[in-house]
Amino acid sequence: MELWLKELSCLKNIPSRFQKESTPSQRAEKGWDVILDFLWGHATETLIRSLVPQELGFAKRRTRLVQIGEKSGSTISLSADSLRTTGIEIMGASAGITPELLQEGTNQVWVWIQNGKFRMDIEKVALQDIEAAWKRDDFRGKRVVIVI
Repeated sequence: MELWLKELSCLKNIPSRFQKESTPSQRAEKGWDVILDFLWGHATETLIRSLVPQELGFAKRRTRLVQIGEKSGSTISLSADSLRTTGIEIMGASAGITPELLQEGTNQVWVWIQNGKFRMDIEKVALQDIEAAWKRDDFRGKRVVIVI
């Protein structure tokens, strides 16, 4: 199963870079099995629009778009031809997740942490400095922890 994460890694470059790399026909032919969408909003609109073929036809393959986050916005505008011609199937990330599966995943993460196999870059920011931190753009790859 091919995962399309690299293309979604940089929100600023999606509209221009993705559309320049290939034509809708080429993208539809190559396709993806699954797209893990942490962005939603304008980035996802652009992605879906870029998959719509310019010539008459229907999807040659199915692509499952799993909506996980909304870093680029909480809503999208979706044209009917996007659903008819791209083969895209949109689902939420919680589909099929049971409380037992969630607990199993949580336990696994704790085991990784205890064994030093799970690491995260963290930067602490004092609450009184939150305004300045909000304006910064150098947190790439780091998680911000607000200290009260």
